[in-house]
Amino acid sequence: AEADRFIPYRNVINKAKKILLELKIDKAPSDKNKKAKENIIILLRNILEDNEVNWLDVVATLTQKDIRYPPLLATGGNDGNLEFTNNFMQRIVSLFDTLTGKPKKNTDILLKSSLRIYQ
Repeated sequence: AEADRFIPYRNVINKAKKILLELKIDKAPSDKNKKAKENIIILLRNILEDNEVNWLDVVATLTQKDIRYPPLLATGGNDGNLEFTNNFMQRIVSLFDTLTGKPKKNTDILLKSSLRIYQ
């Protein structure tokens, strides 16, 4: 997504990729490898700006002993095969032109329908 409105997403994605490269991680750690997940979250919290950690704070909580996941968002923002972050970004791409950042045709109609606003 090239549009300026997506700069915050690009910044966070680039920071996360940098951490994964530094840790030499090329695939998601297994559920058995909690320590790797904890390390990733700790490093992200250390480099992300305050306004960039909001989602991280929602999906994972570091305690003195380990990492905990709030039940509503399962293990880090996914529920079975549905990953909320990926799903959200797919919806953004389906609603906005990624080059200009402008809404695509019918986006306003979809928004009004989802909010049950009728003219």
